[in-house]
Amino acid sequence: MDVWGITAVGYLMSLLGVTTGGPGCVALAGVDLQRSLAWSSSSVEAVEALYVEPASATADVAALQQWSERGLVLESAMLVIGSCTTVEETPDRVRLEVLDRLAPTWAVDTYGVATSLPVDTWSGRQVVLQCVDGVWRYAEVAER
Repeated sequence: MDVWGITAVGYLMSLLGVTTGGPGCVALAGVDLQRSLAWSSSSVEAVEALYVEPASATADVAALQQWSERGLVLESAMLVIGSCTTVEETPDRVRLEVLDRLAPTWAVDTYGVATSLPVDTWSGRQVVLQCVDGVWRYAEVAER
Protein backbone atom coordinates (compact mmCIF):
# COMPACT_ATOMS: atom_id res chain seq x y z
CA MET A 1 0.00 0.00 0.00
CA ASP A 2 1.37 3.44 -0.88
CA VAL A 3 1.70 6.33 1.56
CA TRP A 4 -1.65 7.85 0.61
CA GLY A 5 -3.36 4.51 1.07
CA ILE A 6 -1.89 4.37 4.58
CA THR A 7 -3.09 7.95 5.19
CA ALA A 8 -6.58 7.00 4.02
CA VAL A 9 -6.61 3.99 6.35
CA GLY A 10 -5.46 6.21 9.25
CA TYR A 11 -8.21 8.71 8.46
CA LEU A 12 -10.86 5.98 8.32
CA MET A 13 -9.58 4.57 11.62
CA SER A 14 -9.89 8.06 13.12
CA LEU A 15 -13.44 8.37 11.89
CA LEU A 16 -14.27 5.09 13.64
CA GLY A 17 -12.74 6.49 16.83
CA VAL A 18 -14.75 9.72 16.68
CA THR A 19 -18.21 8.53 15.70
CA THR A 20 -19.53 8.58 19.26
CA GLY A 21 -17.84 11.89 20.15
CA GLY A 22 -20.08 14.13 18.09
CA PRO A 23 -19.56 16.64 15.29
CA GLY A 24 -16.56 18.30 16.96
CA CYS A 25 -14.69 15.00 16.93
CA VAL A 26 -15.46 14.53 13.23
CA ALA A 27 -14.16 18.08 12.64
CA LEU A 28 -10.97 17.12 14.50
CA ALA A 29 -10.41 14.16 12.18
CA GLY A 30 -10.71 16.55 9.22
CA VAL A 31 -8.25 19.07 10.67
CA ASP A 32 -5.83 16.25 11.51
CA LEU A 33 -6.02 15.05 7.89
CA GLN A 34 -5.19 18.57 6.68
CA ARG A 35 -2.26 18.60 9.12
CA SER A 36 -0.98 15.33 7.64
CA LEU A 37 -1.10 16.82 4.15
CA ALA A 38 0.68 19.99 5.34
CA TRP A 39 3.45 17.91 6.93
CA SER A 40 3.82 15.77 3.81
CA SER A 41 4.31 18.92 1.75
CA SER A 42 6.77 20.36 4.31
CA SER A 43 4.77 23.60 4.20
CA VAL A 44 5.22 25.84 7.23
CA GLU A 45 2.49 28.13 5.85
CA ALA A 46 0.03 25.25 5.52
CA VAL A 47 0.75 24.14 9.10
CA GLU A 48 0.32 27.70 10.45
CA ALA A 49 -2.97 28.05 8.54
CA LEU A 50 -4.41 25.19 10.61
CA TYR A 51 -4.22 27.28 13.77
CA VAL A 52 -6.46 30.20 14.77
CA GLU A 53 -3.30 32.07 15.80
CA PRO A 54 -0.25 31.15 13.66
CA ALA A 55 1.95 31.74 16.73
CA SER A 56 0.19 28.76 18.37
CA ALA A 57 1.74 26.54 15.69
CA THR A 58 5.26 27.17 17.05
CA ALA A 59 5.90 23.63 18.33
CA ASP A 60 4.43 22.03 15.20
CA VAL A 61 6.46 24.32 12.92
CA ALA A 62 9.68 23.76 14.90
CA ALA A 63 9.29 19.98 14.61
CA LEU A 64 8.55 20.25 10.87
CA GLN A 65 11.63 22.44 10.36
CA GLN A 66 13.85 19.99 12.27
CA TRP A 67 12.85 17.21 9.87
CA SER A 68 13.31 19.52 6.85
CA GLU A 69 16.75 20.66 8.02
CA ARG A 70 17.80 17.00 8.07
CA GLY A 71 16.60 16.68 4.46
CA LEU A 72 13.63 14.53 5.43
CA VAL A 73 9.93 14.73 4.63
CA LEU A 74 7.39 12.90 6.77
CA GLU A 75 4.81 11.06 4.74
CA SER A 76 1.50 9.88 6.13
CA ALA A 77 1.97 11.75 9.41
CA MET A 78 -1.69 11.11 10.24
CA LEU A 79 -2.98 11.00 13.78
CA VAL A 80 -5.23 8.06 14.56
CA ILE A 81 -7.90 9.00 17.07
CA GLY A 82 -8.61 6.18 19.48
CA SER A 83 -11.24 8.08 21.42
CA CYS A 84 -12.70 11.55 21.44
CA THR A 85 -15.15 13.09 23.89
CA THR A 86 -16.77 16.49 23.62
CA VAL A 87 -16.31 18.41 26.87
CA GLU A 88 -17.77 21.80 25.84
CA GLU A 89 -19.45 22.88 22.65
CA THR A 90 -20.80 26.07 21.09
CA PRO A 91 -21.62 26.53 17.41
CA ASP A 92 -18.12 27.87 16.65
CA ARG A 93 -15.92 26.33 19.35
CA VAL A 94 -15.49 22.85 20.81
CA ARG A 95 -13.28 21.47 23.61
CA LEU A 96 -12.36 17.81 23.21
CA GLU A 97 -10.63 15.14 25.29
CA VAL A 98 -8.69 13.01 22.82
CA LEU A 99 -6.63 9.85 22.89
CA ASP A 100 -4.52 9.61 19.73
CA ARG A 101 -1.29 8.34 18.26
CA LEU A 102 0.71 8.72 15.08
CA ALA A 103 -0.30 6.30 12.30
CA PRO A 104 2.46 4.46 10.43
CA THR A 105 4.73 7.22 9.14
CA TRP A 106 7.84 7.32 6.97
CA ALA A 107 10.75 9.75 6.85
CA VAL A 108 11.76 10.09 3.20
CA ASP A 109 15.19 11.46 2.29
CA THR A 110 16.20 13.46 -0.80
CA TYR A 111 16.98 10.21 -2.66
CA GLY A 112 13.47 8.90 -2.05
CA VAL A 113 14.57 6.32 0.50
CA ALA A 114 11.83 5.83 3.08
CA THR A 115 12.46 4.78 6.66
CA SER A 116 9.52 3.90 8.87
CA LEU A 117 9.30 5.66 12.21
CA PRO A 118 8.84 3.64 15.40
CA VAL A 119 5.26 2.85 16.37
CA ASP A 120 3.85 5.61 18.53
CA THR A 121 2.08 5.09 21.85
CA TRP A 122 -1.32 6.52 22.72
CA SER A 123 -1.27 10.07 24.11
CA GLY A 124 -3.96 12.09 25.84
CA ARG A 125 -4.66 15.63 24.70
CA GLN A 126 -7.17 18.35 25.23
CA VAL A 127 -7.91 20.01 21.91
CA VAL A 128 -9.94 23.14 21.33
CA LEU A 129 -11.16 23.73 17.80
CA GLN A 130 -12.62 27.00 16.61
CA CYS A 131 -14.57 27.61 13.43
CA VAL A 132 -13.23 30.70 11.64
CA ASP A 133 -14.91 31.77 8.39
CA GLY A 134 -16.48 28.31 8.07
CA VAL A 135 -13.19 26.45 8.59
CA TRP A 136 -12.30 24.48 11.73
CA ARG A 137 -8.84 25.23 13.13
CA TYR A 138 -6.81 24.37 16.21
CA ALA A 139 -7.29 27.02 18.91
CA GLU A 140 -5.46 25.12 21.67
CA VAL A 141 -3.69 21.78 22.00
CA ALA A 142 -2.44 20.62 25.40
CA GLU A 143 -1.09 17.31 26.70
CA ARG A 144 -3.20 15.67 29.40
